[in-house]
Amino acid sequence: MKVVYIRFQDFKKRFYISSEREIVRSFNRLKTNSLLLAFGEKKNEPDFVKLFSSFKNIKFLIKLNIAKFILRFKNKKTIFVFDVNSTMIFIGNFIYRKIFGGKNRFILDVRSIPVVDPSKKDIIRFKISLRISKHFFDGFSFITEETRRICEVFIKKKFKTYVVYPSGFNEEIFYVKEKRDDILKKFNIENKKIIFYHGSISKKRGLEELSKSVERLKLSDKNIVLFVVGGGDGEMEEMLRSSGNILIPPVAYESIPDYISIADVCVSPLPDLVWWRGASSLKVMEYMAMGKPMVLSDIKPHRDVLPDGIKGYVLYEPSCWENLYKALKKFFDEEESYKKESFRLSEYAHKNFSYDLIASKVLKFYKESIYRENG
Repeated sequence: MKVVYIRFQDFKKRFYISSEREIVRSFNRLKTNSLLLAFGEKKNEPDFVKLFSSFKNIKFLIKLNIAKFILRFKNKKTIFVFDVNSTMIFIGNFIYRKIFGGKNRFILDVRSIPVVDPSKKDIIRFKISLRISKHFFDGFSFITEETRRICEVFIKKKFKTYVVYPSGFNEEIFYVKEKRDDILKKFNIENKKIIFYHGSISKKRGLEELSKSVERLKLSDKNIVLFVVGGGDGEMEEMLRSSGNILIPPVAYESIPDYISIADVCVSPLPDLVWWRGASSLKVMEYMAMGKPMVLSDIKPHRDVLPDGIKGYVLYEPSCWENLYKALKKFFDEEESYKKESFRLSEYAHKNFSYDLIASKVLKFYKESIYRENG
């Protein structure tokens, strides 16, 4: 069996695409030959990632190129996993299967829903993709149960053949590490207390509240610094810089652990908004895997991945920035006890959220539910 993930996303613009790359990497590590297809001009991708382009990057031509490429697998036992933007690329292989038979199978994978300021066109396109795949595809996968339920509301139909799997992390690079002294020296923060965040930058991710909270903390402790790795909203980026924080552009996935290593506490300040309720908290898994204490907003995606009986983190109600400030202050007041407990989080994360574990579950679904094989 071969697995081909198709993501109609520009790898050059969407720097944070890592979930698809890492689960495909794990498929290959588990001896299932797998590819990830997307488009863009991004260097240093592994051999299992194939990027397409066309004259002036015309999207129709790119889709046509991908459709022609996957036709080479028409007679092979292949699972094609599409996102909602690439659904129609399946048509050529589907027609061949209907006329001549074949071993191709089609999965729609839903990692997000269009709820962050979506246009009417975005919603219509999403619903059409769900309805087409519900009628023609062999199965589905969703990032969370909540995402599945929302999709069922969109099309007023239940999904029967599906698997739910969250984001995860590559355990070969995310583990407890010593602080990188070279990074501390580079930014002259060897003796600072470092609050760390990485990911997209926008007001809808709680970064404004985080900035205000850090400024309040600095009034009583000048050694505190906020270190952010990421990019996005230019206005928010400027606000972070003007407040004396450290902001650097996105780094390669393999380098993220080096920067997390310097943190005294990691923060995920997502507000309790509808579009986050069906999310899977990738960065929290990465922080846990590295044994870092955390301050987190008390929302479902965070609670879903946190263990019972292990502390090492502070939860706060994300109704105002003052609550985040109080949570950070609580952490620094009791820092040693939180750090001691946080090392237990690493073991928990590695037992539950590594991509190899997730990939094993997904491959079992493909084999038993899509190809109806047992044993």
